[in-house]
Amino acid sequence: MKKRKSKVMPNNVLGYNRTSTSYRGKIHDIHLRLRRPGTHELIDYESIAATMCHELAHCVRGPHDAHFYKVNTLFSCNLAKHSYHNLMLQSFIQINTQGHGRDRGTVCCILGKRSSCR
Repeated sequence: MKKRKSKVMPNNVLGYNRTSTSYRGKIHDIHLRLRRPGTHELIDYESIAATMCHELAHCVRGPHDAHFYKVNTLFSCNLAKHSYHNLMLQSFIQINTQGHGRDRGTVCCILGKRSSCR
């Protein structure tokens, strides 16, 4: 049985991307650090999300060139848009359910479409 090569992340790296090929095509493995190496405290969500966008951009384009940064910006903008939308939706649900004990026809998102939940 072959041993897998393991990669140890340096302390200043929050993530890395490993690409391999198989009979089905390219396979991308993204590894993210969730805790600080010395203190083991959790890394903030924004840093992890930004690292994830960066590593996803590497799945599209390897080197750090103009195309890579364009893709990285696209992923980051989509993350920001969906994070803002989810935050607004949570606030809307909290406002509409205060004092009622149940959800009364709030707006839900199902696969990107708005519909009424009843």
